[in-house]
Amino acid sequence: MRESGADLANLPDLPGTVLGLTADGKLLAAIALNDPLKAGAADVVRHLQQSGLRAYLVSGDNESVVRAMAASAGIPPENVFAEVRPEAKASIVERLQAAQERVAFVGDGINDAPALAQADLGIAVMQASDVAREAADILLLNAGIAAIPAALDICRATLRTIKQNLFWAFFYNAAAIPLAAAGVSLPRPAPPPWQSPTSA
Repeated sequence: MRESGADLANLPDLPGTVLGLTADGKLLAAIALNDPLKAGAADVVRHLQQSGLRAYLVSGDNESVVRAMAASAGIPPENVFAEVRPEAKASIVERLQAAQERVAFVGDGINDAPALAQADLGIAVMQASDVAREAADILLLNAGIAAIPAALDICRATLRTIKQNLFWAFFYNAAAIPLAAAGVSLPRPAPPPWQSPTSA
């Protein structure tokens, strides 16, 4: 509109993609278009924050749009990055990792693939692009972001189980090896209940 000579002095500062209607160089109307915040997004952010996690919003969209969406979702302004190029998304993830942060990145577009690959945990939704799905570590079958807290809880539980198993394996070996060296015979552990005993 500026290039066509329209006077935009009265154009309000609207969050979103702004469309204007002019006639004879005068602004007659302005409309701001915004994508609606996904249902449950604010609840997901609140749940993550209550779990001790920090939520960030990294987007290539217009800054006013991104900041309005972040405010609606409850993400603090200092954690908002707008008008970010695809390769810069991965750089933001890398900076957080350099500060000893473990980063989970949620994305669905082709431009999210570098950040999904760089993150400690890349999460893509079922309707994501093929490139994003390939770059992600986890693919949520539920397209809604409400599944993210549950997915993170499952990851934590899995990691906790792995650490417990490693501890008990180390403890058993630390105790068994000296006994075996001393000639003490240890009983074989019982087979799991789903295995039938083999006949001699």
